[in-house]
Amino acid sequence: MTFKLDASDRLMNSMLLQPPKTADAREVGVRCRGVAKEFGDGETRIRVLHEIDVDVLTSELTLLVGPSGCGKTTLLRAVAGLEPLSGGSVQLGGQSISSVGHTLEPEERRMGMVFQDYALFPHLDVGRNVAFGIMHLPTPERRERVREVLALVGLEDARRRMPHELSGGQQQRVALARALAPKPQLLLLDEPFSNLDVDLRERLAQEVRTILKAAGATALMVTHDQLEAFAVGDVIGVIHEGRLHQWADAYTLYHRPATRFVADFIGHGVFAKAPSSSMKKAANCANACTPRLASFAIFTPKNSAAMPMGMSKCCCAPTTSFTTTMPTCKPASCAKPFAATSSSTPSNSKPANKSWPMSPATTTTKSANGSESAPRWTMW
Repeated sequence: MTFKLDASDRLMNSMLLQPPKTADAREVGVRCRGVAKEFGDGETRIRVLHEIDVDVLTSELTLLVGPSGCGKTTLLRAVAGLEPLSGGSVQLGGQSISSVGHTLEPEERRMGMVFQDYALFPHLDVGRNVAFGIMHLPTPERRERVREVLALVGLEDARRRMPHELSGGQQQRVALARALAPKPQLLLLDEPFSNLDVDLRERLAQEVRTILKAAGATALMVTHDQLEAFAVGDVIGVIHEGRLHQWADAYTLYHRPATRFVADFIGHGVFAKAPSSSMKKAANCANACTPRLASFAIFTPKNSAAMPMGMSKCCCAPTTSFTTTMPTCKPASCAKPFAATSSSTPSNSKPANKSWPMSPATTTTKSANGSESAPRWTMW
């Protein structure tokens, strides 16, 4: 059976399989330091952002990803100037635009924004929707700019059409063209593909990345879709419960997650408990015995009080079979475990090229009356 990968799949796979490139000397477009946001007063006060530090480089596509209600859209609105800060500061191009008690108006920030529902003006055609933010330009220059951005998004022939005459994907591209027309320093996108079906969302994610790269835009985008984040973003920030867990490229997030939440949210990881100290000791014994004995048993007492006098922490002894019968492990043989036994490996023992140690099996001992006592040794 042959599976065909689409463009977004190929891009995501390449980002996951290739190690990150060395960072260049690009300037920081947006810098957030200690950004905090609270809603409510007194006992009803709720903190939704906890001292978040973020640097978005110029001409970089940055994604904020996390489950619903984690605070990613609140951070985006704080950067846009739509929410005042409760703590910290935001800088754009080295200029402070938000801090506690000071918020530069959104229209003065030279930012463009694409909303979830696109927010197109239903009474204006495509051309006038795109030109809405550049009405201050002379008419010839304004028309040329509208033509440029419509060509960039592949809608140069739809200039006279009304929004209701467009498909969902076309409306999304019109909203993107309108945001790019004023040449903003920063482009903000709030889950721009959430209203689209799965197939169209995957295709447009790749198209938007191509458009933004062609425009040289600096973008900060919010999504809850991991695959969408991997397909579009150069750098991805993972947010959970108002805290930034990791800020890295797709390769690093997938292969070297910083927290358990990142590993569980980004990849489909399998979590295993760390081995106990007794298991570690048994593994160390196996490493010591393997080079010397082709067939061996390792006995580690589970109770130090049960250890025979003079016996070391582990005892290696040749054995013919791995059964519940525990061979005699005398202190003398443990003191010199290899000199006398390594040359007399039984003929029916396991071949030396097999992988050792074997899986653990607990042994039991029998008393004189034939009753079995509680397990006291672990055999590897």
